[in-house]
Amino acid sequence: MSEYLVVRLAAESSNAAWIVLDSAGHRVSQPVSGPLSAIGSAAENRRVILLVPGLSVVSTRTTLPVKSQARLQQMLPYSLEDTVAEDVEQLHFAAGPRDESGEMAVAIVARDLLDDWLARCAEAGFSPSSVYSEAEGVPETPGSLTLVAEGDRTSGRAADQTSFVLEGLALGDVLDVLQTNSDDDSETRHIVLYADNAGHKRYEAELAELQQRTSSIDVQLLPEGPLPRFGSTLITRPGSNLLQGNYAPKSNW
Repeated sequence: MSEYLVVRLAAESSNAAWIVLDSAGHRVSQPVSGPLSAIGSAAENRRVILLVPGLSVVSTRTTLPVKSQARLQQMLPYSLEDTVAEDVEQLHFAAGPRDESGEMAVAIVARDLLDDWLARCAEAGFSPSSVYSEAEGVPETPGSLTLVAEGDRTSGRAADQTSFVLEGLALGDVLDVLQTNSDDDSETRHIVLYADNAGHKRYEAELAELQQRTSSIDVQLLPEGPLPRFGSTLITRPGSNLLQGNYAPKSNW
């Protein structure tokens, strides 16, 4: 059974966290944290999945009746230029999987950020085979809103929707934002909440109030953080791999 090394970059430092999972998303090792340079031999003979800060990547959806990957790379920036404030020439657009209606997930990131992340990996002695926004690792729960709380940051995904990241908002405010942007509040009636210790402490006082606004809340504590959960999700349900176009791995076959 093949193995994956899942590496999660810290948002504002050269540190990282990593874990080895098998092809079914099950643990082979315990999570480890430290400088990126300490990964060393852990990357040998394993596919490396790099998770980058979710606040740095825009997740959206679009409908383009184009199947050619090269043609998609040409069309995506101009079909979505109204979605972003930056010059599209400074951004990288990565196509993701399509749903049954033909709508396609898209990840958007600044080229200089992606260049920096890849350079840091190269300096540490390994090359990722795929790069995802960490928010795409939030599992999808049918009929429910799934949230992952870390400190003051909340990542989430409603069923059949793209992932999102919000910072500095109370959980009630997160629900308000989602309901404001949707005509159907059914996706927030059932909540699955994963939380590390800091996230659980922040939300603990809110849970009683939230029970009045939802039909059910299932709280699951992640004392080691969400890395194993994020990695397992992306192994079994890949998202929008940023290594496309000019960033695609070179092949000699």
